[in-house]
Amino acid sequence: MVLRRSAAAIVVCLALVTLTGCAAEDTLSPLNNGLDATAPSAPVNVSAVALGSSVHLDWDASSEADVVGYDVYRYDPDPARESAYVKVNAQTILDSNYLVTEASVAGTWYRVKAVDLSTNRSAASGAAFAAAGVDLAPPSVNEDPSIDRSATHR
Repeated sequence: MVLRRSAAAIVVCLALVTLTGCAAEDTLSPLNNGLDATAPSAPVNVSAVALGSSVHLDWDASSEADVVGYDVYRYDPDPARESAYVKVNAQTILDSNYLVTEASVAGTWYRVKAVDLSTNRSAASGAAFAAAGVDLAPPSVNEDPSIDRSATHR
């Protein structure tokens, strides 16, 4: 009988320790190991510029001290996935710019998220659009677009 009470008391104590160990304010909890749980602010002023078959993305660096890098996401809807945005970079980007080498000629939207030391990710930035291989620059002043230069004149 004493053994059963001791075993029951141990089970109750373990349950209490387990339940109270999950409390957010408990510093001994494995879920709260002293890491920052606050996500950094989202990057701002994201721009996308087509460069041949690539897209160059640029954004304002985060001013938060614990931000260690950024992740870039491309809009690529697929009913099989929960999110319409797919992460483009394999490694965390250390700078505030990135060259997307497999960019879509049809064009797509890009967003950026900041990553901090505790691997918290920010909300997504505003979206920036670019279409690879599309030159949106107007013709130079010396070039008349009405002249057909492909024909040879003799």
